[in-house]
Amino acid sequence: MPDILFVILDACLTLETSAVFQAQVVDQAVALRKLGHNVLILCAYKDMDQFQLVVGDKLRQEDVHVHMILDKGLFRNLFSFVGVLRSEILNCYSCTGYVRGVWGAMAIILSNPLRTMPYVYDVRGDIVDESFARGIARIRFLLIIILEKLSLRRARYVTSVTNHLASIVRNRAMLKVSPIVIPSCVDINLFSFDEMKRLSRRRQLGYSDNDIVFVYSGGLSHYQMIPEMLLLWQGMFAATLNVKFLLLINSDIQYNSSYLECFSDFADRLQIMNLQRSEVFGSLIAADIGFLLRENRELNSSASPVKFAEYLAAGLSVVSSPCVGDISDLIVNRQIGVLVDPKNTECGIDRVEKYLQKYKLNQLRYRLNSLNLAKESYSWHSHQKLYDVLYGQSIK
Repeated sequence: MPDILFVILDACLTLETSAVFQAQVVDQAVALRKLGHNVLILCAYKDMDQFQLVVGDKLRQEDVHVHMILDKGLFRNLFSFVGVLRSEILNCYSCTGYVRGVWGAMAIILSNPLRTMPYVYDVRGDIVDESFARGIARIRFLLIIILEKLSLRRARYVTSVTNHLASIVRNRAMLKVSPIVIPSCVDINLFSFDEMKRLSRRRQLGYSDNDIVFVYSGGLSHYQMIPEMLLLWQGMFAATLNVKFLLLINSDIQYNSSYLECFSDFADRLQIMNLQRSEVFGSLIAADIGFLLRENRELNSSASPVKFAEYLAAGLSVVSSPCVGDISDLIVNRQIGVLVDPKNTECGIDRVEKYLQKYKLNQLRYRLNSLNLAKESYSWHSHQKLYDVLYGQSIK
């Protein structure tokens, strides 16, 4: 019998199609299982073979059970979820639910409006700014705001990935208690730093002990500000010949031809690797400084990119933008990197060059700063006491 039921329902995304879901839902479910909870996931799927390949095998190996429904569109999925929750199929009467959005919460509420299963609403983004970014119709936007407020107020607990987002959510939904903050984390057992593996991977990639490797890990979407990052990287050409560049991306670069001309400027100082998420960490640890740039807008002020947790777990310093969730302040206060304005290339190059000089003098200290912060705050296991509050004591 499960004690935590993940109800994962989204308008477009399923576990096998969303890297965000894989990092923030699947990995969290696995971590909770390792902490001693019995976890069941109720979700939709589009392609069974792809589901099994991307997440199904992993969940089965970690003893996380799954009940799947073929994706038939949001509202048909919603009614299907309600039907499953009303039945005895899941045997979940003593569960605490987990939802990360309006539709999962509505499935739980509609399945038993008078005696709703207690659930945790995990807010992972500002729904207002996300809706503006998607350009959704005003009527649908107003409906979602109403449903979010209802869902948040019906939740037993509300969690948030940043302090800024917690404040927004509390004020918008008029909650009596501020949400509990748990950032996007990684499983330190899977993302475990190893100095010997680091040195071995650097040799495989052709890096010397004196090379400083800048890395970017992720996609090539516009919001990730790749052109701005490349301009910063190009500004390092004159700084030292020992700066090398590594791109770990999740798509074929040939489908992003607009970047090809820029990449050619780097010649043999740049390596590009197209990797599955499970393969990324093995190359990430070969680098020294990770890049994470975002625009200065409300959406990013509320965000907790899982990429930051992965960079920390790999022992990397981080070059980021101001106003990215809680991480911008942490980068300064914990001395793990430097902040740059992506829109001011000249100033950004100067700041990175100055940081690079400090980094070269004490690489080990900076690496330990990142690793310590990862274990302290960006490991799922570091929040076990909070999970005991949210879901009750685990079943050992």
